[in-house]
Amino acid sequence: MRATVEAGKVRLTGRFGVFAKGRLALLFLDGQKKVLAKKDLAKAVSPLGPVIIDDMAKLPVGTESIHLVFVNTKGQESGELAAVAVGSKS
Repeated sequence: MRATVEAGKVRLTGRFGVFAKGRLALLFLDGQKKVLAKKDLAKAVSPLGPVIIDDMAKLPVGTESIHLVFVNTKGQESGELAAVAVGSKS
């Protein structure tokens, strides 16, 4: 996953594959790995095709890393697809 930060926002891009149907979410973590914010990505994903991410999000103050996680059809986080360090830019 690639992150580009500017003016308090972050653009995240990447291409992934998944092994089950579900959804994706972004977790914004501080330096102690505490979740500052979560953004659900509306797009449903499945193993039948590539998952392409191109999303703009507000960067919470204190964010050190952003994690892209898989959320299964029961609503449970069940795996991390990618993580990127951004440092605190806000």
